[in-house]
Amino acid sequence: MKNGGRKGLRLELGLAVSRLSMKPGQTRTQPELAAFCGVSHAAIQHIEYRALKKVRRALEKLNITEANQR
Repeated sequence: MKNGGRKGLRLELGLAVSRLSMKPGQTRTQPELAAFCGVSHAAIQHIEYRALKKVRRALEKLNITEANQR
């Protein structure tokens, strides 16, 4: 996290603990993750958006598109 300060550290720690405490196949909703980490739902949405953007960019570099996967 760049300018997250304490909130950013709490979020990173919360996500790490959440991931480690979950059983295989178990999922959590964005609001559940937000409550667990003590941040807003919007913060979790923003992280998901940035992660998906990075994945799409990486797939584009490999010339992988949705049409190729069907």
